[in-house]
Amino acid sequence: MAYGPWIVTGTIYKREGTYIYATSDISYVLKFMTNKVQLLDEMRTLLLTYNNRPRYSVALPKELYDLYGQTSEGGWYAMKRYNGCVDRNSVYCRSRWRLVAQHCLQFLQDFHTIYRLIHMDIKRANILVDNYTKEFLVTDYELADTPEPSELLRSKTDDYKWYYFMHGAELDQPLIAWRLDLVALGYVLASLTVPEETWTFEADCELKRAGSGITEEELVDKRATALAKADSVVLAYFERIKEVAWDSKEPPSRAFYKELEALFTKKYSTLYSLM
Repeated sequence: MAYGPWIVTGTIYKREGTYIYATSDISYVLKFMTNKVQLLDEMRTLLLTYNNRPRYSVALPKELYDLYGQTSEGGWYAMKRYNGCVDRNSVYCRSRWRLVAQHCLQFLQDFHTIYRLIHMDIKRANILVDNYTKEFLVTDYELADTPEPSELLRSKTDDYKWYYFMHGAELDQPLIAWRLDLVALGYVLASLTVPEETWTFEADCELKRAGSGITEEELVDKRATALAKADSVVLAYFERIKEVAWDSKEPPSRAFYKELEALFTKKYSTLYSLM
């Protein structure tokens, strides 16, 4: 099967109308989406950032003709192929979680301050791994948005609400917020620094999305208990980002992101490990 200049050779991933296809060019994959509205949202962001990519964002084809297209079933775009994501390479990433932090913070600094967009979906599955360059890259921009301080998470449907609670949103705080990206990154880092068997609240959130599971109060407590077991540097990071108000209309300064990044250098990591 061909999409534009790309010949599909197999399926790498599929879920709820989203597919990642291998191509005959082993350096590239295609992301195919049956939801054309979501595809157009993602393409707007990709084209906006095409000539000035945020640091540690996925690489795209050099020619726009090779980048995207539509069919009667949906639409696609091409990007460089990587070695998987943090979800599927967790053993590799657990020893490199400080580097995950540094690279993702540089991405967020550019994405927030240059394009004034909130990613809205920072999670392990959306942080790709390049084993060759030792880089971690952020992908999936279809949910990117601008701040909406009045839109509280609690007003959402259970499916929406517990999905975002799983990744760091607070029930009685604005959902579309600069702080959400920063908190969500903290959850990724926490999940890489605690024993996997203790990071179980995500499964409970999935049950809540379907309308069952433990109570809201129990889930809030379970999430807090899991986070408290994270590395001391991650806990210091969570304390630092409390300075970013949930309802802020402006992103933090570029200097603030650099200060956050400094927490994860060897010097600061050693300092906090001794506290």
